[in-house]
Amino acid sequence: MAPLPPDDGAAQQGAKGAVGIDAQSSRYLATAVRMDEAFLELLGEKDFPYVTVKEICARAGVNRSTFYLHYETIEDLLTETMTHVQQEFMGLFSVDSDKAVQRLSSCPIEELDLVTDEYLRPYLTFVRDRKTLFRVAIDHPGTLRADHTYDRMYHGVFETILRRLGVPEADRGYLMAFYIQGIMAVVTRWIEGGCADSLERVASVIRQCIPSVRAQGR
Repeated sequence: MAPLPPDDGAAQQGAKGAVGIDAQSSRYLATAVRMDEAFLELLGEKDFPYVTVKEICARAGVNRSTFYLHYETIEDLLTETMTHVQQEFMGLFSVDSDKAVQRLSSCPIEELDLVTDEYLRPYLTFVRDRKTLFRVAIDHPGTLRADHTYDRMYHGVFETILRRLGVPEADRGYLMAFYIQGIMAVVTRWIEGGCADSLERVASVIRQCIPSVRAQGR
């Protein structure tokens, strides 16, 4: 028995349904973006505790039910916004990080340094340009996830240097945790001060805080 011909009507209906779903997803994402942007604008005008759902909706041109379709609380919006910001930075940083690791894998031992402007300044610049959002995030540690970001930024760099210096593998995790938490502490204090100090000074302080590790391999 010959197979039945395809049902063109059903196929067309399925295609229309797929297009409809894509359009709906696009509208959903576009609405989320508008609310993110409205939220950031309001943070530039007032402190986080005084930002309301009503204001976000009015600024974004959506109603309250739309807000609650996306989020349960403003804190959820803050978490999503920080996630997008961190992803944006990692997208910018990944290429430079890869290049740094390649260079560190082959450069002379005496040129190895755990903290250099090559990969420190881009992050400090990124934070300074978004200091209002990062300041709010500091008060809500669950949204910042700075340790995760720093770990992704520096793990490849630190691991490469420590390996080349002959630091035992069992010790590397402890050393990296120490360095990363130290950098986090300095940057957090800088953010709390409104990023008033120059990038050069903060980078210099971080370099002073990170001890030489060449002795670690001896």
